[in-house]
Amino acid sequence: MQPIEVLEAEDGHAAVERFKEFTSPVIVLLDINMPKMDGYQACMEMRAIEKAAGRKHPSQIIAVTALSGEGERHRGLVE
Repeated sequence: MQPIEVLEAEDGHAAVERFKEFTSPVIVLLDINMPKMDGYQACMEMRAIEKAAGRKHPSQIIAVTALSGEGERHRGLVE
């Protein structure tokens, strides 16, 4: 069994920087309501990093949020 490494970030910018540092994260838990950069923007930047690196197996990004409106759900699934 491989050990699990957990990294934390205090805001969206830090989350993207941690993502860059971590070679191939399998799962990312990403809060939508973060300071400095929201989870939507952080997710888009993470996907751009993966695309630029040519990753064939992208990370599973799971949005964690207290937002419950239909618009937020749609944006999280589509964008």
